Amino acid sequence: KTDVEGTMDQEITTLPPAMEANSSQSPAAVSAIHLASAGFLFPTFLVGVVANGLYLWVLGMKMKRTVTTLWFLHLVSCSVFVTLLIPFFAVYVLLGFHWVFGMALCKVLNTCISMVMFSSVFLLTLISLDRYILIHHPIWSQNHRTVHRAGKLALGVWLVSFALSIPNLVFRET
Repeated sequence: KTDVEGTMDQEITTLPPAMEANSSQSPAAVSAIHLASAGFLFPTFLVGVVANGLYLWVLGMKMKRTVTTLWFLHLVSCSVFVTLLIPFFAVYVLLGFHWVFGMALCKVLNTCISMVMFSSVFLLTLISLDRYILIHHPIWSQNHRTVHRAGKLALGVWLVSFALSIPNLVFRET
């Protein structure tokens, strides 16, 4: 808007601090939302640990070691790894998005999440390529597809995933 002299008046607006972003809601409503979120995260953690633990046990101990079981063993390991991190984030939600675990754990947990994300994507890509090779190049697959080579590729996936996650370790802040 302009005043009598034709100059622009500027309205000054201030944004609330990040912790008070939901200031229009009552504190009880925010607490209920946080409690409901944590109430969802803890059962997810329990079911995830039990189910993925059973998958790991069956894939690792009860099934014959093949290239396919190795891929899925590593993929389920990603799920277990990220599931084990859920309690930290449930506590974070319960405390109103206030991180109490310190800078080091913040960096490590976020690096782990990033590494698991990359590993999952790369493992799913390898599984898809493996299926393609099995169907379209069966003779080559029979002669060259071994558990040892698959293990090396899986190790490579984890190393590349860690390398791609290093920026989280270096630059992440609470």
